[in-house]
Amino acid sequence: MSEEIHVKVLSPGFEPVEKTVDYVSAYASDGGMQIYPGHAPIAFALGVGALKLHVGQETINLAVFGGIGHMKGDELIIFSPCVEREDEICTDRASAALERVKKRFAGHDPQIPKGKMDQPRLYKSKARAEVRLKMKGLLDNE
Repeated sequence: MSEEIHVKVLSPGFEPVEKTVDYVSAYASDGGMQIYPGHAPIAFALGVGALKLHVGQETINLAVFGGIGHMKGDELIIFSPCVEREDEICTDRASAALERVKKRFAGHDPQIPKGKMDQPRLYKSKARAEVRLKMKGLLDNE
């Protein structure tokens, strides 16, 4: 049994991340999870959240917006439609997006007529903005 996990993170338009790590923290569609070396084979759906690659005292933080993970042997592959590195996150844009969502939920956006709100889309926008701000330490983790 290997004492490490070989991780590949793949996404269109994103330079792949390949790293050998001690363990991985991920946000699956049904909650947080950690994967350690020797984990049983598993496939899982990713939610909108942080993917943390732990290497010694270092943590590589990635924002992942859905996708799937597959662990077999000592290899974990993450496929996601959108991944952002922590240093690529623009906090001004994330804050503005969160404020727009809050206004729309409150019915204070003149561009969206009452009753025409796409609530599933708003919830997804809110989750994406919150993940970005949490990764930058500007929003508390609940």
